[in-house]
Amino acid sequence: MTLLARAVSEISQRQQLAAAIMQLEVFSRLTGRSDNEVWKAFESGLQRLNECMREARQLINGLRSPVLDALGVVAAIEDLISQNSNQDKPEIDFVHHLDRERLAPSLENVIFRIVQESLTNARRYSQSERLLVRLAQRDDYIRIEVRDWGIGFNPRKVGDGRFVLEGIQERARLFGGSTTIKSALGKGTRIVVQLPLMGDGRDVNER
Repeated sequence: MTLLARAVSEISQRQQLAAAIMQLEVFSRLTGRSDNEVWKAFESGLQRLNECMREARQLINGLRSPVLDALGVVAAIEDLISQNSNQDKPEIDFVHHLDRERLAPSLENVIFRIVQESLTNARRYSQSERLLVRLAQRDDYIRIEVRDWGIGFNPRKVGDGRFVLEGIQERARLFGGSTTIKSALGKGTRIVVQLPLMGDGRDVNER
């Protein structure tokens, strides 16, 4: 699936999600509330749907951070993490070591999007109380690592709905890089992406 096709699919899914939330909210207004377990489960499910909608909106509308253009990828990732820090969990640690203050704009954009999508995936699925983002320059490539200590999953059984992981892999591939996803049930997930430092990114769909 191309980036454009996936973006259209994500927008369509967001519209369907919005419609589902609206129907459930109408139902909640028309139905008498109670304190029983069924109603609590309903409210919990509606809250989770609203959280998914907020994350989808951030992904679609926040494709490029203004901080990225002004101050570079490190500052943009720090800003992204600070936005997530308004929530109780998970805590996000960011470790970085780059020999250059600024990288090529196309490379900075790809790095930012990969980190953004990896964090979104971890926050949505991992149930981890802590996340780690590590960004480093090694010889002629940039290494990105996003790790959690959550519930994990079987990489061989990832469903077609995991567009975020597919998107990370495709972005790296289009830039001439590679992606390694390691996970196991109960042992968390580790995503490592390597991108060539000198890649010009002309084939990368930045939007």
